[in-house]
Amino acid sequence: MCAAPPGPGDRRGPGGHEPGHAAERLAADLRRAGGDLGGLATTDSATSLRVVLARSYDVLPDDVARLFRLLAVHPGPDLTAAAAASLAGVEPARVRRLLDALLDAHLVTEVTHGRYACHDLLRAFARELAGETEQPAQRRAAACRVVEHYLHTAYEAAVRLYVPAEWLEAPEPAAPGVRAEHLAEHRQALAWFQAEHAVLTAVLRQAMADGLYAQIVQLVSAFQFWLLRRGHRQEHLDCLHVALEAAVRTGDRRAQAAAYRWLVSPAAERGDLEQAYALFRRGVALAREAGDLAEEGLSHFDIALACVHGGRMEEALRHAQAALDPLRRARLTATEAYVLNLIGWCRCALGDYEGALQAGEKALAIATELGDKSGQGHILDTLGKIHHHRGDLQDAIAHHRRALTSCRDLGHRYDEAEILLHLGDSLHAAGRPTQAVDSWRLSLAILNELGHRTADELRARLNSRDPSLGR
Repeated sequence: MCAAPPGPGDRRGPGGHEPGHAAERLAADLRRAGGDLGGLATTDSATSLRVVLARSYDVLPDDVARLFRLLAVHPGPDLTAAAAASLAGVEPARVRRLLDALLDAHLVTEVTHGRYACHDLLRAFARELAGETEQPAQRRAAACRVVEHYLHTAYEAAVRLYVPAEWLEAPEPAAPGVRAEHLAEHRQALAWFQAEHAVLTAVLRQAMADGLYAQIVQLVSAFQFWLLRRGHRQEHLDCLHVALEAAVRTGDRRAQAAAYRWLVSPAAERGDLEQAYALFRRGVALAREAGDLAEEGLSHFDIALACVHGGRMEEALRHAQAALDPLRRARLTATEAYVLNLIGWCRCALGDYEGALQAGEKALAIATELGDKSGQGHILDTLGKIHHHRGDLQDAIAHHRRALTSCRDLGHRYDEAEILLHLGDSLHAAGRPTQAVDSWRLSLAILNELGHRTADELRARLNSRDPSLGR
């Protein structure tokens, strides 16, 4: 920072020390202190760092000092200028000036382009200052703005990833001062979730501690789809349990129904269909108590998916058909396409290929009309499977390849692995074994990367052909 005459917004430390000298000394002391929080002790043997911190802080203009104090409220390891704007409740253009001042004072660092972090010692100092200076209501308002910043941006990001809005818990209008980020298309949404992954996890923990239960349910509803598509299954499950606890604390039956429903598929994936049914019964009962047709239909859809995981196709078909009426009455058209796709999958597994094809083509028409690219990818894969069983192998390969392109464009890693597996099956049946093995090996590589349990099954299949293929 440049030296300047003292003014109304300019604090000088004891003895009139120049801020530039204090900043240089602060940077050096932080490097020596590392992560030792004892550096802030007030004993005679360890006062230098505290004195330098105070000198660097005392010369900050009021608005810059306020932002520094509020950094202690942000729970994540780093933040963007947009998040800092929401934290402080100011315009993004103004917050960049404030961040530049903190950079000059060595009170924050720019860890990557556009992302700012605060050393642990500085966060502790900021927390101490916030406790002394900011009123509890002010700190809570800042914490709420942070949660709403990530909630509203995550909601938009999920929509950009072609998650049907029908599956998301729409947030209330943002509070004054919240500067949610605008994401123009799905690649920006993917990049945002990737960059904010650790921050979102920390925000959920802090929101639970702050009692922001409704916002937690809404944030998990958006965050979970990216976690699942990128293969973060344990973290996905952990978030769902946090959402259930938060929903119970709200007392909102519809939110509780959604939280129980979200846990159905993970239970089925780990082979516990009995637990999946218990969660379904609890969720659907709450949905009916709340008079929520949409949630009732979604509950039947998710238990149908669970039955597919358990190999119980007739039960899956019954639940999928039971989902259609409440979903149509609630006008959840995008979800209707997914349910019809599931009906097509079940009919194919049960040998009704004509009925399967009719359901799949109707599902594809709806998803195409709605512009649901994610849904189109899933449905194209199902149609590929149906054509395979009908003996139309070239059509099957063409459908799987279209589905693969869609999933790769959207960054759906697990779906990509499944489609590669199905494509390999169709290529093998068509008498193209080399291409089939290539497709299976690509699938295995992704499943290994994700640590998914089906990797062992595919590896065994490849090993049965040639032990070197599964390595």
